[in-house]
Amino acid sequence: MFWSTPPAAFPGGTGSGKTTLAFNLIEQRLLRGLPAVLVDRKGDLCGYADPAAWTRPLSDPSELERRQHLKDRIDVHVFTPGHPDGRPLNIPVVPDGVKDLPDF
Repeated sequence: MFWSTPPAAFPGGTGSGKTTLAFNLIEQRLLRGLPAVLVDRKGDLCGYADPAAWTRPLSDPSELERRQHLKDRIDVHVFTPGHPDGRPLNIPVVPDGVKDLPDF
């Protein structure tokens, strides 16, 4: 089943619907209470971090409840390493406490 496979990739040409597909699958996962870690080099998925995205009018009013449910289930952290005004991402190469491990 798709959800049991951690990584996913969405290859395709410009305008082929990769981002729309990714949004749909990610939202389905989040609505089921399953975690997701997104890596998006272009920033297309950063809309989740924009407060205005959660208040924009919807063409289908029945989607209001779904949007609120989704908003209640997510915790967005956008990291922008390399951008002077961004939030850095630091991943230690050697974890804390490694020196306390036995030699074997």
